Amino acid sequence: MFHYLRAEEVKNFQNLPKDALMKFMDEGFKKGIIKVRRELALAVVVGTLERTFLLVEGGIMERKAGLEEELAEVLWKAITYQ
Repeated sequence: MFHYLRAEEVKNFQNLPKDALMKFMDEGFKKGIIKVRRELALAVVVGTLERTFLLVEGGIMERKAGLEEELAEVLWKAITYQ
């Protein structure tokens, strides 16, 4: 809800992390590796990372060894249909 309420404000920001991610997404899309629209891939990656962080910080999810690798695998499969 926070991001929805501040969406107009964010449009004015420059050099956001999403810019680096979009460049990565564009390269993967051009090479045929990323199978979903770049904006959808961005939403999946950013949303999943943010929510995972919040779940860990909120004590709902335990940060066990291998979490980063598991998360990377889940995201990679989501945007490449593997």
